[in-house]
Amino acid sequence: MTRAIRDRYALEREIGRGAFGSIWVARDLQLGRDVALKLLSGNARGGRDARAPFEQEAWAAAQLRSPHIVQIYDLGVEGDQPFIVMELLEGETLETRLHRHPRLPLSVVVGIVGDIAKGLATSHRASIVHRDVKPSNVFLAREGGREIAKLLDFGVAMGGQHAAGSATGASARSAGARSAGARSALVGTPQYMSPEQFRGAAIDARADLWALAILAYQMLTGAHPFQRDGLDAPRDGLEALRDAVCSSAFRPASGRCPELPASVDAFFARAFAEPASERFRSAEEFASEFIGLASREAEPVLRLLFVDDEPDMQFLVRQRFRQLQKNDKYELIFATDAELALDELRRRPDIDVVLTDLNMPGMDGLTFLSHVPAANPFARVVVVSAYSDMANIRAAMNQGSFDFLGKPIDFEDLARTIEKCGRHVRALRQMLQSGEENDILKAMVGRGMADRLINSVRANDNLRLESFEAAVAFVDVHGFARTLEHLPPEAIFEHLNAHFSLFVPELLARGGTVSRFVGDAVMAFFEGSDYLNRAVEACLAIRDRLRMLNTDGSPQSGRYGVTMGLDAGTVFAGGAGSLAMGRLEPSLVGGAVSTAARLQGMARNHELLVSARVQAIIAPHYRCELDESRSLASAEGASPVARVVGREVADDFREGPRTTPLSFAS
Repeated sequence: MTRAIRDRYALEREIGRGAFGSIWVARDLQLGRDVALKLLSGNARGGRDARAPFEQEAWAAAQLRSPHIVQIYDLGVEGDQPFIVMELLEGETLETRLHRHPRLPLSVVVGIVGDIAKGLATSHRASIVHRDVKPSNVFLAREGGREIAKLLDFGVAMGGQHAAGSATGASARSAGARSAGARSALVGTPQYMSPEQFRGAAIDARADLWALAILAYQMLTGAHPFQRDGLDAPRDGLEALRDAVCSSAFRPASGRCPELPASVDAFFARAFAEPASERFRSAEEFASEFIGLASREAEPVLRLLFVDDEPDMQFLVRQRFRQLQKNDKYELIFATDAELALDELRRRPDIDVVLTDLNMPGMDGLTFLSHVPAANPFARVVVVSAYSDMANIRAAMNQGSFDFLGKPIDFEDLARTIEKCGRHVRALRQMLQSGEENDILKAMVGRGMADRLINSVRANDNLRLESFEAAVAFVDVHGFARTLEHLPPEAIFEHLNAHFSLFVPELLARGGTVSRFVGDAVMAFFEGSDYLNRAVEACLAIRDRLRMLNTDGSPQSGRYGVTMGLDAGTVFAGGAGSLAMGRLEPSLVGGAVSTAARLQGMARNHELLVSARVQAIIAPHYRCELDESRSLASAEGASPVARVVGREVADDFREGPRTTPLSFAS
């Protein structure tokens, strides 16, 4: 018989257990929703002192409203058993993620750190210091087709009107509760404590930022910054850790991962500075600096051409962009009609983004748009017009307009659109430099247009085409066509993006590059050392995660499916598209690309198919089964395909370098 708490919360199944209690999926019978319910364990129920951290967790989290902090719905006692009701999250803890992937790419770590910092900023504004930021207290939740990090467990937090008990377990509701900045007992997890916590000195928000810096270091390097490798003895280990922390004797991140830039070492030098006054002053400052690491290389100036005959437009735009111009981020160019704008585009082949009205004297905006590719093949056009002008806007989009904005201009939306457009243009400009590939381009689009395109790129010191050895994987949502038959558009894309949010992190975590989204499939490639092994591991990790989700008993069970194809060989990267439409996009082509796509098309749910050639290479490390019922046709004849069943038990890919790399280059 299902147990109910307060005749409102029906316990359904236990999903976690720790020293202080258990966590259950429960049904809120009053509101008709699933929740997470945390019960204090039997040996911790007696007395208010034992309940203090439990009550403190609920009180502290309940004060905070942030998508990056787990939300508390209710707190109470059933008989003699306290309970907390929280939002039910789908996903996993950062601790679980790091067990599977000890190291994560900088681009992934930036997102996680940014989310945690937002949660801490909310907490610190309420004068609440978490004091126990660590991997098990960070949850990577899947919400709305994306993954966000949330802070859990405020059981030892301090600040505000209440504070957690000290080492002796003082009541969270006792008089004289400490505020943030008070002298602190040794509370928390030693591996994530700041020097102030080890010394029992007064602490503030910087203690949480110290722990966040350790998390960031661990995610990037797979190691703790202050612990020697192989440090086992609890007593000696804690003393050595305390001494290293208090003297700020950490190993630079680039010493463990040489591919990390020097800017990462400089960041951690400040994050672990002693004294605390030399560290980051706030979570916002911490996050801003860390996010900057992913784009620390100087970005080229974006050159913007505004085409508008309204006399006030130039003044308004200059006023709004003045601060950004101080940072040398934008160069603003203005034209009052389309003819002058075309002259500027011919004179300035380095212009990146054109923002134009449709209704202008002389040449109208649509005619101007048709002339832009010949004047400057790389420039992307954003139409700025009234929303009521939808017929012309549709015509502009059909003629190659990159995006459109309504009037009056929302300058925040304008800035976002310019950034998006600028990234697209920079990608195009990075694709065209070598003479050998220029001949290919001329054959594709004609010599005259190709010469103009090539000269404009060379003038700006960009574009290159290349070939390299890589493994290519197509990862497709199984049965997606059936979804289209009975779901509304918003549900279709929610379903599709929920799959992509599972696929992409596993691909990125193993050094893969997502090349493109093709309908309901993701195309990714892996290059560099051991690329074939990393590609297979990524595909198997995706399959394992989806199988787990389909058997965990959650409301999402049975919703997830995947089909995968993988091949390897020489691939060619460059720009493909139509210059007549003003569109040239990065593309990857080659036999491995087409074969991987064909294999994915043959695969059944949760299958990873490879060619017989790839199967022969990976066979010592993976269990594969040849399937004679399916074959690949080629000029040499038909060849069987193979299913990758799993890893060989004796082979541990996470330990040490491989003697024989899994790549065709070996």
